[in-house]
Amino acid sequence: MRAKWGRGTMALAAAIVLFGLGAAARALVPGAGNQPVSPRTHVIESGRKLLPPGKLVRLGNFPGGGAVTADGRFYWTVSAGYRQNDVRIVSLRKGRVLQTIKIPGASGGVALDSRRHLAYVSGEPDTDITDAKMPSSTPGEHGDVVHVFSWSPLTGRAVERRVIPIPPPSDAPAPQNFPPDPTASRRSWPFGLAVSKDGKTVLAALELGDAAAIVNTRTNAVRYAHTGSYPFGAAILPGGRTGLISNQGLGGLMSVIDLKKGTKVKDITVGGPHSNPEGIALDPARHLAFIPL
Repeated sequence: MRAKWGRGTMALAAAIVLFGLGAAARALVPGAGNQPVSPRTHVIESGRKLLPPGKLVRLGNFPGGGAVTADGRFYWTVSAGYRQNDVRIVSLRKGRVLQTIKIPGASGGVALDSRRHLAYVSGEPDTDITDAKMPSSTPGEHGDVVHVFSWSPLTGRAVERRVIPIPPPSDAPAPQNFPPDPTASRRSWPFGLAVSKDGKTVLAALELGDAAAIVNTRTNAVRYAHTGSYPFGAAILPGGRTGLISNQGLGGLMSVIDLKKGTKVKDITVGGPHSNPEGIALDPARHLAFIPL
């Protein structure tokens, strides 16, 4: 789905978007024949053969998100599977991982401020697997944070600078449990992230908070705006005044956020009731936003 924005209006038109980068396979091609299912043959369980373009680079455990630096030299990918989570920085020139940085937990959200060489990564609680846990008192071990890294534009290597706490909003819903427990602790669970061009604002989709967090990167102050249910992706439009949040819950909605006022302007239906809008990619030159369903 793609959304077009203008002066005070936003029109929608349906589109199928196919995006490939580095190790991502962008085509599923029949013709596996009787070849066995294996990474060597590139045949998956459905019997289809993956024919990815470019060079394959082995990444971490369930890569849940990624972003490329503005100079096109480095690719940040976030390992978000059930065990050790980490950030892996890939050299696109050399086609290999040049650094792995362990973090307690991750959802896959990552946004890069290439002008200031800062990276923002959504942080979740540490794993409960004993031999994969981070040392006690590791920053962000309890989750509901955004990790902040800086990187060298020469080498691409990064160091963690701080974490920004993103507590759940006061009216966050109770997490789903069985049996239901309305007294359970609320979580924000930051997922998709976006950073404004001036680097002053980070927008975070709070998947378990039914809200977006608007973060002042200088003071770490957090404001909240209501969204749809289970917000997932985030984007900030050129000019830095408007944010977009995709919502995976029922309704197929995208929420439009006034970043200055910290309020939701409206919800736009971008898909069917079970369409699960996910990440958001912007084409600033053509004033388009692309949302996979």
